[in-house]
Amino acid sequence: MPLPNKWTHVQSTAVILYNANAFPVSDLAEIILEMPKAPKGFTVYNAQGKKVSSQLIGYQNGKAHLLVAANIPANGYSVYDVRTGGADKTITPSASNALENSVYKLTLDKNGDITSLIDKRANKEMVKDGKVIRLALFTENKSYSWPAWEVLKETTDRDPISITDDVKVTLVENGALRKALCIEKKHGKSLFKQYIRLYEGDRADQIDFYNEINWNSPNALLKAEFPLNIENEKATYDLGIGSIERGNNTEIAYEVYAQQWADLTDKDNSYGVSVMNDSKYGWDKPNNHTIRLTLLHTPETKGNYAYQDNRILDSIHLLTAL
Repeated sequence: MPLPNKWTHVQSTAVILYNANAFPVSDLAEIILEMPKAPKGFTVYNAQGKKVSSQLIGYQNGKAHLLVAANIPANGYSVYDVRTGGADKTITPSASNALENSVYKLTLDKNGDITSLIDKRANKEMVKDGKVIRLALFTENKSYSWPAWEVLKETTDRDPISITDDVKVTLVENGALRKALCIEKKHGKSLFKQYIRLYEGDRADQIDFYNEINWNSPNALLKAEFPLNIENEKATYDLGIGSIERGNNTEIAYEVYAQQWADLTDKDNSYGVSVMNDSKYGWDKPNNHTIRLTLLHTPETKGNYAYQDNRILDSIHLLTAL
Protein backbone atom coordinates (compact mmCIF):
# COMPACT_ATOMS: atom_id res chain seq x y z
CA MET A 1 0.00 0.00 0.00
CA PRO A 2 1.51 3.39 -0.91
CA LEU A 3 2.47 5.79 1.89
CA PRO A 4 0.31 8.89 2.44
CA ASN A 5 1.72 12.01 0.77
CA LYS A 6 2.41 13.66 4.10
CA TRP A 7 4.95 10.93 4.97
CA THR A 8 8.58 11.46 4.04
CA HIS A 9 11.31 8.93 3.49
CA VAL A 10 13.70 8.53 6.42
CA GLN A 11 17.02 6.73 5.96
CA SER A 12 18.18 4.87 9.05
CA THR A 13 21.73 3.57 9.64
CA ALA A 14 22.85 1.41 12.55
CA VAL A 15 26.26 2.47 13.92
CA ILE A 16 28.19 0.33 16.40
CA LEU A 17 30.79 1.97 18.64
CA TYR A 18 33.30 -0.25 20.45
CA ASN A 19 35.19 0.45 23.66
CA ALA A 20 38.29 -1.70 24.26
CA ASN A 21 39.06 -0.04 27.60
CA ALA A 22 38.44 -1.70 30.94
CA PHE A 23 36.30 1.26 32.02
CA PRO A 24 33.16 2.89 30.58
CA VAL A 25 33.63 5.87 28.27
CA SER A 26 31.41 8.93 27.81
CA ASP A 27 32.75 11.10 25.02
CA LEU A 28 32.05 12.64 21.64
CA ALA A 29 32.38 10.23 18.73
CA GLU A 30 32.84 11.45 15.17
CA ILE A 31 30.90 9.29 12.71
CA ILE A 32 31.42 9.37 8.94
CA LEU A 33 28.61 8.11 6.70
CA GLU A 34 28.71 7.74 2.94
CA MET A 35 25.75 9.55 1.40
CA PRO A 36 25.00 10.44 -2.24
CA LYS A 37 23.93 13.98 -1.35
CA ALA A 38 24.15 16.35 1.56
CA PRO A 39 21.59 15.50 4.26
CA LYS A 40 19.19 18.09 5.62
CA GLY A 41 20.01 16.93 9.12
CA PHE A 42 20.28 13.95 11.45
CA THR A 43 18.55 12.57 14.53
CA VAL A 44 20.34 9.92 16.62
CA TYR A 45 18.79 7.40 19.04
CA ASN A 46 20.41 4.89 21.38
CA ALA A 47 19.46 1.22 21.68
CA GLN A 48 16.68 2.11 24.14
CA GLY A 49 15.10 4.46 21.59
CA LYS A 50 16.11 7.59 23.49
CA LYS A 51 17.27 10.57 21.47
CA VAL A 52 20.91 11.52 22.12
CA SER A 53 22.73 14.76 21.41
CA SER A 54 24.31 14.99 17.97
CA GLN A 55 25.68 17.60 15.59
CA LEU A 56 26.16 17.60 11.83
CA ILE A 57 29.61 19.13 11.30
CA GLY A 58 30.10 18.81 7.56
CA TYR A 59 29.53 17.12 4.23
CA GLN A 60 32.30 16.64 1.68
CA ASN A 61 33.12 14.23 -1.13
CA GLY A 62 30.00 12.15 -0.59
CA LYS A 63 30.57 11.75 3.15
CA ALA A 64 28.62 13.25 6.03
CA HIS A 65 30.46 13.95 9.31
CA LEU A 66 28.56 14.13 12.58
CA LEU A 67 29.31 14.18 16.29
CA VAL A 68 27.43 11.97 18.73
CA ALA A 69 27.49 12.14 22.53
CA ALA A 70 28.23 8.47 23.11
CA ASN A 71 28.21 6.29 26.22
CA ILE A 72 29.93 2.92 25.84
CA PRO A 73 30.38 0.27 28.55
CA ALA A 74 33.74 -1.18 29.53
CA ASN A 75 35.02 -3.83 27.10
CA GLY A 76 31.77 -3.51 25.18
CA TYR A 77 29.84 -1.66 22.54
CA SER A 78 26.82 0.56 22.01
CA VAL A 79 24.47 0.68 19.03
CA TYR A 80 23.10 3.97 17.71
CA ASP A 81 20.33 4.53 15.18
CA VAL A 82 21.29 7.43 12.92
CA ARG A 83 18.32 8.79 10.96
CA THR A 84 18.32 11.46 8.30
CA GLY A 85 16.09 14.43 8.91
CA GLY A 86 15.84 16.88 11.77
CA ALA A 87 16.58 20.51 12.44
CA ASP A 88 20.34 20.10 12.82
CA LYS A 89 22.15 21.49 9.79
CA THR A 90 25.70 22.62 9.03
CA ILE A 91 26.20 26.35 9.36
CA THR A 92 27.28 28.74 6.66
CA PRO A 93 30.87 29.76 7.51
CA SER A 94 31.11 33.41 8.54
CA ALA A 95 33.81 35.84 9.65
CA SER A 96 34.29 35.96 13.42
CA ASN A 97 36.99 36.81 15.96
CA ALA A 98 35.39 35.26 19.06
CA LEU A 99 34.25 31.92 20.44
CA GLU A 100 32.37 31.12 23.63
CA ASN A 101 30.90 28.18 25.53
CA SER A 102 29.63 27.70 29.08
CA VAL A 103 33.19 27.79 30.50
CA TYR A 104 35.36 30.00 28.25
CA LYS A 105 35.18 33.21 26.26
CA LEU A 106 37.94 33.53 23.67
CA THR A 107 38.88 36.58 21.55
CA LEU A 108 41.34 36.81 18.64
CA ASP A 109 43.20 39.75 17.13
CA LYS A 110 43.62 40.56 13.44
CA ASN A 111 46.51 38.05 13.22
CA GLY A 112 44.35 35.17 14.48
CA ASP A 113 46.25 35.08 17.80
CA ILE A 114 44.40 34.79 21.12
CA THR A 115 44.45 38.10 22.97
CA SER A 116 41.92 37.14 25.63
CA LEU A 117 40.83 33.83 27.14
CA ILE A 118 38.47 34.17 30.09
CA ASP A 119 37.63 31.30 32.41
CA LYS A 120 34.09 32.25 33.36
CA ARG A 121 34.00 29.89 36.36
CA ALA A 122 36.81 31.77 38.09
CA ASN A 123 36.26 35.13 36.34
CA LYS A 124 39.94 34.92 35.37
CA GLU A 125 41.78 36.22 32.32
CA MET A 126 44.18 33.45 31.33
CA VAL A 127 46.37 35.37 28.85
CA LYS A 128 49.25 37.45 30.25
CA ASP A 129 48.58 41.17 29.83
CA GLY A 130 50.07 42.44 26.57
CA LYS A 131 50.78 38.93 25.25
CA VAL A 132 48.97 36.48 22.93
CA ILE A 133 48.61 32.71 22.70
CA ARG A 134 49.94 31.94 19.22
CA LEU A 135 52.00 29.92 16.80
CA ALA A 136 55.42 31.53 17.42
CA LEU A 137 57.95 31.46 14.58
CA PHE A 138 61.72 31.74 15.05
CA THR A 139 63.16 32.80 11.69
CA GLU A 140 66.81 32.05 12.53
CA ASN A 141 67.52 28.45 13.47
CA LYS A 142 71.08 27.19 12.94
CA SER A 143 72.29 23.69 13.72
CA TYR A 144 75.44 22.54 11.97
CA SER A 145 76.50 19.63 14.22
CA TRP A 146 73.31 17.68 14.91
CA PRO A 147 70.55 19.24 12.78
CA ALA A 148 68.14 16.30 13.07
CA TRP A 149 67.43 17.03 16.73
CA GLU A 150 69.57 19.91 18.04
CA VAL A 151 67.96 23.21 19.07
CA LEU A 152 70.43 25.91 20.10
CA LYS A 153 69.83 28.26 23.00
CA GLU A 154 70.70 31.25 20.84
CA THR A 155 67.63 30.35 18.79
CA THR A 156 65.16 30.11 21.69
CA ASP A 157 66.61 33.27 23.28
CA ARG A 158 65.45 35.32 20.29
CA ASP A 159 61.99 36.87 20.19
CA PRO A 160 59.71 34.86 17.88
CA ILE A 161 57.27 36.51 15.52
CA SER A 162 53.57 36.01 14.85
CA ILE A 163 52.44 34.70 11.47
CA THR A 164 50.58 37.60 9.91
CA ASP A 165 50.23 37.17 6.13
CA ASP A 166 46.83 36.64 4.46
CA VAL A 167 45.02 35.97 7.74
CA LYS A 168 41.43 34.74 7.52
CA VAL A 169 39.35 33.80 10.58
CA THR A 170 36.07 31.93 10.05
CA LEU A 171 33.41 30.45 12.32
CA VAL A 172 32.97 26.96 10.84
CA GLU A 173 31.00 25.14 13.59
CA ASN A 174 28.37 26.47 15.96
CA GLY A 175 26.40 23.54 17.32
CA ALA A 176 25.16 22.26 20.66
CA LEU A 177 28.16 19.95 21.13
CA ARG A 178 31.05 21.85 19.51
CA LYS A 179 31.94 25.30 18.21
CA ALA A 180 35.01 25.99 16.09
CA LEU A 181 37.01 28.78 14.49
CA CYS A 182 39.30 28.17 11.50
CA ILE A 183 42.35 30.44 11.23
CA GLU A 184 44.17 30.44 7.89
CA LYS A 185 47.44 32.32 7.32
CA LYS A 186 50.82 31.98 5.67
CA HIS A 187 54.49 32.85 6.02
CA GLY A 188 56.54 32.72 2.87
CA LYS A 189 55.65 29.46 1.16
CA SER A 190 54.34 27.84 4.37
CA LEU A 191 50.57 27.55 4.80
CA PHE A 192 48.86 27.30 8.19
CA LYS A 193 45.32 26.21 9.01
CA GLN A 194 44.39 26.04 12.70
CA TYR A 195 41.08 24.96 14.20
CA ILE A 196 40.21 26.16 17.72
CA ARG A 197 37.38 24.08 19.20
CA LEU A 198 35.18 24.57 22.27
CA TYR A 199 32.77 21.94 23.59
CA GLU A 200 29.83 21.48 25.92
CA GLY A 201 29.22 18.61 28.32
CA ASP A 202 32.10 16.54 29.67
CA ARG A 203 34.62 18.36 27.45
CA ALA A 204 33.49 21.89 28.30
CA ASP A 205 36.68 22.71 30.24
CA GLN A 206 38.92 21.58 27.35
CA ILE A 207 40.08 23.73 24.43
CA ASP A 208 41.44 21.94 21.36
CA PHE A 209 43.93 23.36 18.88
CA TYR A 210 44.19 21.29 15.70
CA ASN A 211 46.83 22.38 13.18
CA GLU A 212 47.27 21.52 9.51
CA ILE A 213 50.58 22.95 8.31
CA ASN A 214 52.11 22.77 4.86
CA TRP A 215 55.66 23.56 5.96
CA ASN A 216 58.12 25.13 3.54
CA SER A 217 60.27 27.22 5.88
CA PRO A 218 63.98 26.31 6.07
CA ASN A 219 66.11 27.92 8.79
CA ALA A 220 63.04 28.15 11.03
CA LEU A 221 61.58 26.82 14.28
CA LEU A 222 57.86 26.78 15.16
CA LYS A 223 56.47 26.61 18.67
CA ALA A 224 53.03 26.83 20.25
CA GLU A 225 53.41 29.64 22.78
CA PHE A 226 51.25 30.00 25.90
CA PRO A 227 51.96 33.20 27.90
CA LEU A 228 49.65 32.71 30.87
CA ASN A 229 48.35 34.95 33.63
CA ILE A 230 50.16 32.72 36.12
CA GLU A 231 53.45 33.20 37.99
CA ASN A 232 55.73 30.31 38.87
CA GLU A 233 59.42 29.78 38.18
CA LYS A 234 58.72 26.05 37.90
CA ALA A 235 56.50 23.96 35.64
CA THR A 236 55.64 20.26 35.87
CA TYR A 237 56.36 17.91 32.96
CA ASP A 238 54.97 14.44 32.26
CA LEU A 239 57.54 11.63 32.09
CA GLY A 240 55.08 8.82 31.33
CA ILE A 241 55.77 6.91 34.55
CA GLY A 242 55.78 10.05 36.68
CA SER A 243 56.42 13.78 36.48
CA ILE A 244 59.22 16.25 37.16
CA GLU A 245 59.42 19.92 38.08
CA ARG A 246 61.80 22.11 36.10
CA GLY A 247 62.62 25.80 36.28
CA ASN A 248 63.00 28.46 33.62
CA ASN A 249 65.44 28.01 30.72
CA THR A 250 69.11 27.71 31.67
CA GLU A 251 72.29 27.32 29.62
CA ILE A 252 72.03 23.52 29.80
CA ALA A 253 68.25 22.98 30.12
CA TYR A 254 66.36 25.13 27.62
CA GLU A 255 64.75 22.51 25.36
CA VAL A 256 63.46 19.78 27.66
CA TYR A 257 61.42 16.65 27.09
CA ALA A 258 57.98 15.55 28.25
CA GLN A 259 55.61 12.86 27.09
CA GLN A 260 52.04 14.13 26.76
CA TRP A 261 51.64 17.22 28.93
CA ALA A 262 53.17 20.14 30.78
CA ASP A 263 51.49 22.11 33.58
CA LEU A 264 51.96 25.64 34.89
CA THR A 265 50.24 26.33 38.21
CA ASP A 266 50.40 29.47 40.36
CA LYS A 267 52.84 29.27 43.26
CA ASP A 268 49.91 29.45 45.68
CA ASN A 269 48.17 26.57 43.83
CA SER A 270 45.08 28.74 43.25
CA TYR A 271 44.91 28.16 39.50
CA GLY A 272 46.64 26.03 36.89
CA VAL A 273 46.74 25.31 33.16
CA SER A 274 47.84 22.06 31.51
CA VAL A 275 48.83 21.79 27.85
CA MET A 276 48.40 18.29 26.42
CA ASN A 277 49.51 16.99 23.04
CA ASP A 278 49.56 13.74 21.08
CA SER A 279 52.79 13.85 19.06
CA LYS A 280 55.39 16.43 20.22
CA TYR A 281 57.88 16.13 23.07
CA GLY A 282 60.11 19.25 23.26
CA TRP A 283 59.28 22.14 25.58
CA ASP A 284 60.89 25.29 26.93
CA LYS A 285 60.02 27.88 29.58
CA PRO A 286 61.58 31.30 28.91
CA ASN A 287 60.09 33.04 31.98
CA ASN A 288 57.79 32.61 34.96
CA HIS A 289 54.55 32.78 32.95
CA THR A 290 55.24 31.13 29.57
CA ILE A 291 55.47 27.53 28.38
CA ARG A 292 56.19 26.65 24.75
CA LEU A 293 55.81 23.39 22.84
CA THR A 294 58.09 22.76 19.84
CA LEU A 295 56.12 21.80 16.72
CA LEU A 296 58.48 22.01 13.72
CA HIS A 297 62.27 22.28 13.42
CA THR A 298 64.10 22.78 10.13
CA PRO A 299 67.45 24.35 10.96
CA GLU A 300 70.00 25.96 8.69
CA THR A 301 72.51 23.20 7.92
CA LYS A 302 75.83 22.75 6.14
CA GLY A 303 74.16 20.46 3.61
CA ASN A 304 70.72 20.07 2.07
CA TYR A 305 67.29 19.23 3.46
CA ALA A 306 66.35 15.61 2.90
CA TYR A 307 62.61 16.27 3.20
CA GLN A 308 60.43 19.34 2.87
CA ASP A 309 56.90 20.17 1.67
CA ASN A 310 55.17 17.69 3.98
CA ARG A 311 51.78 18.22 5.59
CA ILE A 312 52.01 18.10 9.37
CA LEU A 313 49.03 17.27 11.57
CA ASP A 314 49.15 18.41 15.16
CA SER A 315 46.66 18.26 18.02
CA ILE A 316 47.06 20.30 21.22
CA HIS A 317 44.63 20.38 24.14
CA LEU A 318 44.46 23.00 26.87
CA LEU A 319 42.87 22.20 30.23
CA THR A 320 42.39 24.40 33.28
CA ALA A 321 42.08 23.55 36.96
CA LEU A 322 40.84 25.62 39.88
